[in-house]
Amino acid sequence: MKQRSLKEKWTAVTSLVIFVSYALMCTVVYIALHAWLSNEEEREARRTMDDLVAMFETQQGRLTIEDFQQNNGLMNAIVDRNETAYILTTNGEPIVQINNAAPVYPQMNVSFIERNNAFIFNTPVQIGLFQGVLQVIHPLNAFTELMRYILIAMLIAGFAALLLSALIGYQLANYFMRPIEALSQEMTRVKEHGFTERTHVAYATNDEIGKLLNVYDAMMEQLEQSFEQQKRFVSDASHELRTPIQALEGHLSLIQRWGKHDETVLEESIETSLIETRRMKRMIEELLQLARRERLDGGHANVYDVVEAVALQMQYVAPQLTLHNQVKQDVHVNVPDSVLHHIIKNIVENAVKYSDDKPIVYVRTILDERCRIEIEDNGQGIDAQHLPHIFDRFYRIDAARTRQTEGTGLGLAIVKALVESYNGDVFVKSVVGVGTVFIVEFDLFHVEKSLN
Repeated sequence: MKQRSLKEKWTAVTSLVIFVSYALMCTVVYIALHAWLSNEEEREARRTMDDLVAMFETQQGRLTIEDFQQNNGLMNAIVDRNETAYILTTNGEPIVQINNAAPVYPQMNVSFIERNNAFIFNTPVQIGLFQGVLQVIHPLNAFTELMRYILIAMLIAGFAALLLSALIGYQLANYFMRPIEALSQEMTRVKEHGFTERTHVAYATNDEIGKLLNVYDAMMEQLEQSFEQQKRFVSDASHELRTPIQALEGHLSLIQRWGKHDETVLEESIETSLIETRRMKRMIEELLQLARRERLDGGHANVYDVVEAVALQMQYVAPQLTLHNQVKQDVHVNVPDSVLHHIIKNIVENAVKYSDDKPIVYVRTILDERCRIEIEDNGQGIDAQHLPHIFDRFYRIDAARTRQTEGTGLGLAIVKALVESYNGDVFVKSVVGVGTVFIVEFDLFHVEKSLN
């Protein structure tokens, strides 16, 4: 069975279940019918015996055994034609017999017995001065034939039911397996030709198969998007890494040709090479961080303390920055300190890069069902056409695509990836020439409740 197809397994199991169910039902019906008809046969034989005994009792003293020997019409009127009745002596010799369809049964000391496909009843009687035994033999030939016909009919119907159930099971398997086969064919096409050959499997029923197909479509859309993002990511990464490598290669060639003897060229080339090397190193580190997207389980962060730590760090990186910490104290979110520190630092660094000589950043929180962290700057602002793309990898607006502005175009992509890893949301609002507001939302962490 393990090597059979699912359709064949379905057909075999369906046929087996239906046949076993039918066989059990027929067995129960046959046993019940056999018991009921057997009881009816026994009841009919007992009624004959009771009628004969009642006749003897009513005729007590008026009839003799000779009367029965000469005229047994009364007994003929009572005994069924399929039955045989005897009046026997105590030695088992028949004195009177009716129908004579069955031989005398010699064991007269048993009141009831089933033997030789017949019910046999014995009861003592007294007719005048005669004392003997009344024996009634009720044959079961008709009963046996009827049960045989019923059994044959059930067997024939059983085989017909087996064939019918196999046919119905096969048709049902075909019907239910059709979308699965279509899904398998589509997956094979995707495997052989990629996402260019994708087709939609039409199935309108909202059952388990329909849910499976919906999940498959959603999964394939995500995979297709991920595949396209991966191709775009590889293309962008190759392009972005090519620039510092070409610059580094050019300056090294310049040094090799004549820069070794010109201190000005040598110093400028070495400085530029170091800048490009640092930039390439930072880009590689951010690429690895974005690729890993490791999520740290557990832990929470005090937003006020994290902003203070970022402000202290930025004093050495960007001393021209003025950072106003307007966060309410004792506000905790379900994010580790290190992760929240990295998110806020990346957004603040982005504000410093695209601000005037004296960047000012305000960080505040708004508490509702979640914690809303707003990071507002006084920078250049972002045009509305660029807002939907600022979280894309390597995306930088045209005004910022200069070699003077350091950056890899990965900072905000890392921010979005980290925020979404902790069930958060990130938004941005901006006005050109006024500034930009980044909004990050996280679930609140209730310190008192957790301590209890």
